[in-house]
Amino acid sequence: MKVDARGCRVSGASGRALEHYERALAAWLTWRGDPRLAARAACDEAPGFVMGHVLEAQLQLCSRDPAGIDAARASLARARALARDAREQLHCAALAAGLAGDTDRAQALLGCLLVQHPRDLLALSVAHTLDHYLGETRSLRDRVAARGRDPPPRVTCSQLSARSVAQAAPGAPPRSFGPYRPHLIGPVARGE
Repeated sequence: MKVDARGCRVSGASGRALEHYERALAAWLTWRGDPRLAARAACDEAPGFVMGHVLEAQLQLCSRDPAGIDAARASLARARALARDAREQLHCAALAAGLAGDTDRAQALLGCLLVQHPRDLLALSVAHTLDHYLGETRSLRDRVAARGRDPPPRVTCSQLSARSVAQAAPGAPPRSFGPYRPHLIGPVARGE
């Protein structure tokens, strides 16, 4: 099995598909080029590349463009139809939660991914994006800072997910910016 530039295992990738994948991640993180084109090229190069489909879907979802939601769902369906390892399964679950509008669950699953795979740049980038959309300034700082420390003690995903959702707002319904809701900077600034 191949690994990405940070050592995370990836299912179904070819060397050329991994190059497109890394180019897409770099374009997204540096705001240069079109990461969606590079992600699509990764999937075209290796249709069985699970993380290529996950990246393509996350780029659509994180863009917050309502026109991309159907494309994100289609990419998720392609990823779910493939053999996946546990990390890739968590990515699919976080993506599904995001598409369903359950932001708390998506953040908890991404947090779980980062505990188990601290070098997973896609998980960190998507979690960071969600933190930004929701105005979670402490998480914006802490998620990145945690990558430079020793990994925390082993926690199961179900423990972390339940704890994260419960700590978010005990008794409150899950937060959601929904795939169609306008940008949240204004509502967050007003405390809505």
